[in-house]
Amino acid sequence: MRRVVSRIYGALFRASLSLGRNCSAQGLAEFHRSAAATNGWIEVEPPTHGHPGRLLAQTRSPALCFDKAQDILSQYAAQVPPPSNCRQRAELDDATMHAIAQCCQQLNQHHLFAEANIRTIGFLCLNKLLLDQGVAPTILEYPKVLDMCSTADIIAAIRQGQHRFQALQAA
Repeated sequence: MRRVVSRIYGALFRASLSLGRNCSAQGLAEFHRSAAATNGWIEVEPPTHGHPGRLLAQTRSPALCFDKAQDILSQYAAQVPPPSNCRQRAELDDATMHAIAQCCQQLNQHHLFAEANIRTIGFLCLNKLLLDQGVAPTILEYPKVLDMCSTADIIAAIRQGQHRFQALQAA
């Protein structure tokens, strides 16, 4: 069993980065200014003309991944009102939406699960945080926007997805 676990959690995760798809110049700049760029969990090989870049995340033991998730969620919780204090509202303020976008992007980039990271973060976690804040969930057209796009790009995708959700709900 130990041998199997080491293969599952010791493998290097690689995601292709394509400018204009799941990566932007602003997103790369934001990443390089963040603590994630130097924490040893993530490496980025930026895309060049004709060659996609790569997001490399060394997956860790379940205990380390749990601790990293707790750190990211604690940073998020310090920036937003507690869910119990939130009332139903049409749209979030920019600071709260920014905190949600960054939290989900960090959870995704750190690749904390052996499988289904983008589905877990882009569909479940993101919508849980939105609903906790009293706003509509989102249906992201392309959840990999969380890979290495800018926070502004992620917020725009979330808001567009909320409009998509509301249109489906009204139909």
